[in-house]
Amino acid sequence: MVGIARTLLNALPRVTHGARLHVVPKLATPIGREAIALGDTANEMRHIPGHALDRSGLCLLIVNAGVESIVVSEIGLMGRLGRPRVTMRDPLLHDAGDWPRHLEPGESVVAYFASTIKRHPVLPQVRRAFAADDDGRMFTASSPALHYFVREYAEYAAVRRVAGPRDGWASS
Repeated sequence: MVGIARTLLNALPRVTHGARLHVVPKLATPIGREAIALGDTANEMRHIPGHALDRSGLCLLIVNAGVESIVVSEIGLMGRLGRPRVTMRDPLLHDAGDWPRHLEPGESVVAYFASTIKRHPVLPQVRRAFAADDDGRMFTASSPALHYFVREYAEYAAVRRVAGPRDGWASS
């Protein structure tokens, strides 16, 4: 019995709930050619002039809240107990900086998901966002923005999964 419990615990991703790295999922909306608004709820985004809510995307605000520098090497979304997992291999960063990202204490970075995340087949199972450092420590979080995004687009992804994969997506 102890062996089974150990096996299950070892299969889960290592999650750290410390104050070193904060991960905040946000809605991202273009408001001009070179500006993007970030918000936590759809109501915040509705007040942007000329904005269509269906143009909102998802991004992660990652903040080094610790006292030492950290290298963020992996970010993405995950379901319950860490599976399924969607990883952004080469994220689009707000400042077009390098990846993996070295963050000094107090520094932050915003990473945007591609618009194709709205059609990803595992989107209905997503519950949390994550960031991992180069030591393999994982930091997770959820937010009203993530819940809204999944609720809004999960139905579309589920319908596509029943109809079959398109655009190179593999159904799992």
